[in-house]
Amino acid sequence: AWNRLVEQPWTIMSIGLRDWAHRF
Repeated sequence: AWNRLVEQPWTIMSIGLRDWAHRF
């Protein structure tokens, strides 16, 4: 359960970084 809680923020950040990278 702890791993999932820790992975959630990282997945959101990774998606945000991908979207930001695609813009540029």
